[in-house]
Amino acid sequence: MAIRARNLVLFLAAGAVAAYFAYTWTFGGTQSSDVPTLLKTYPSAPDVKRQVIRSRIISLYKHADHYGLLSSALDDPSPLTQALAVDLLTQKNEGSALPKLFAMLNDPRRDPLVTARVATSIARIPLTAPRLTKVVPRLIELTGEAQPEDVRAAAHHALKKLLDTNVVRYGPGTRDAWEEFWKSSPMNVP
Repeated sequence: MAIRARNLVLFLAAGAVAAYFAYTWTFGGTQSSDVPTLLKTYPSAPDVKRQVIRSRIISLYKHADHYGLLSSALDDPSPLTQALAVDLLTQKNEGSALPKLFAMLNDPRRDPLVTARVATSIARIPLTAPRLTKVVPRLIELTGEAQPEDVRAAAHHALKKLLDTNVVRYGPGTRDAWEEFWKSSPMNVP
């Protein structure tokens, strides 16, 4: 009986140690309040940890302290970090980042992950008519067949949200349909 109790205690202790190391491996470093450290950790972290880091940065974000850092992260060598910065800046409704985001959308050297994220994220920020007429033609171009699937889909969904319409269906000929829609749209102000 004593051997069974001892084995049970050892088994429970081993389980607790394993759980501690699994937790540390998965979530270690995510409790940091240092946003630059969290940004550096992000690209090499496993998916679950990236989600925690993203949430942590959102909770810590202060425009005065972190806008410059996230703005410079838009040019980070890692596409994952660039995409994270796009997400965070648009989620925090940083309209001052729009010129840079528009430039990223027009940069053919950007990783498709980043281009798709910019397309999706721009639709989160309310755009004035002049900004809308600047971004819509590029989003329409991105729905073309020559673009990667995720970029085409992101641009299509961004257009639906920005133009508040479900008229154009996604699939073959999407770009042509968007071009026709945009020509006759009252939002297309020269």
